Amino acid sequence: MIVTSAFFADYARQSDQKLDVLGGIWDWCVLPSLAQPVEAYLVVLLQRGADDESGERVRVAITDGEDEPLHVFELPVAGHLEGEQQAVAFPISFACRRVGRHVLRLTTGAADPGFALSLDVRSMA
Repeated sequence: MIVTSAFFADYARQSDQKLDVLGGIWDWCVLPSLAQPVEAYLVVLLQRGADDESGERVRVAITDGEDEPLHVFELPVAGHLEGEQQAVAFPISFACRRVGRHVLRLTTGAADPGFALSLDVRSMA
């Protein structure tokens, strides 16, 4: 399984083996202050291979320009896994140390070259 694309949305869910998305493809977001986390749905598009098994996970590493990632976590790929193309949506929340571009790197394993997604975080404070 490899990540072919990803984006942020206001809301997303799977329904009848299809993806329902509201307010998708964020380029930036505005927080009242950096004390508030970014809250969104992370939509991940996947391509399955013949040897894929259920129970796979998507590894997410979020950086903000520092050498070490700000956050690293794994999300389970759950649900109905028929067909080659898959879409999964995860509600996520993460804190930011600073305003500016944050990069998410998503991978599913050693054979996956990964996918990078960026989000410009802005603050009203």
